[in-house]
Amino acid sequence: HGKFVAHDGPQQGVPDPDRFKGWAVWSGTSFAAPQVAGVAALLRGAGFGPVEAVRRIRSSAVDLDPPGRDDSSGFGRLDA
Repeated sequence: HGKFVAHDGPQQGVPDPDRFKGWAVWSGTSFAAPQVAGVAALLRGAGFGPVEAVRRIRSSAVDLDPPGRDDSSGFGRLDA
């Protein structure tokens, strides 16, 4: 939360492999940040430069709060 927020990944009910149960469901920003980084890596691997990768992530985000960037969800929820 704050001015440093650029994007918001899914933070509630994120499925994750669990070595004991097969799958577990977790919540929190620790699970959201790697998803945004993963999409950025996929875009870079597809040949998009860093500026274009950020533009695509921002333009495809689902706005969650007041229109535009805000301190609670940045530009919105990741939609890849």
